[in-house]
Amino acid sequence: MKKLVYFIALSESTCEAMQKQLLRFLGKYIDVKAWCIQCISNEPEDFHTADLYIFSNRTVLKAMRTHLTDSKSVLLATRNINIENIYKIIKIKPHSDVLVIGTTEETSLLAIRLIKKIGFTNLNLIPFYPGIRNKITSGVTIAITTGHPHLVPPYIKNIVDLGSKGLDLSTFAELIRRLNIPTMLLNDISQYYIKTVLDIGISKEETNIKNIFLKKNIDVILDT
Repeated sequence: MKKLVYFIALSESTCEAMQKQLLRFLGKYIDVKAWCIQCISNEPEDFHTADLYIFSNRTVLKAMRTHLTDSKSVLLATRNINIENIYKIIKIKPHSDVLVIGTTEETSLLAIRLIKKIGFTNLNLIPFYPGIRNKITSGVTIAITTGHPHLVPPYIKNIVDLGSKGLDLSTFAELIRRLNIPTMLLNDISQYYIKTVLDIGISKEETNIKNIFLKKNIDVILDT
């Protein structure tokens, strides 16, 4: 019988993207349901029947603690920039001022860290999210968002939507371990990640980004 996994996030777009990604790779072994807390305030009827609960970030986990009875069945997702859309960042002119849009301060700052981590250190990345104070954005015309274009200020002319942040390979590894899913599946997932990175173009900047992704994924595989 398939295991039941619940993915909990703030926005509907994140829930839909993560549900799709989990089913794409592990659908043979798990059923996936999502609780978008912006859309559904009441706890789903079958919520406590799940084998594992995956939370999109610490803010969501903290907000939903009262709904949990077993902390051992909780997994805090490690997420990364959608590698299929990295080329969109490469096209941004170096040293540009760029808003990085998030649903909260945490998600905006996380996106900035991830963008820098994969090699984009030559952009001036400015956090922006609903309710932010001191909105010093005069003259900024570019915004990067991870699946939330509706949160971009109306004066921004160039929107770079990377799509929802995907689950990191390390999260798949931990999920597979906890649910006793055959570990060979991790090789299939890693091959997809690596192939996607290799399919990016061959400029010097893109090569550096490839190397960072490849090293990270190989490290996860070796630790499994």
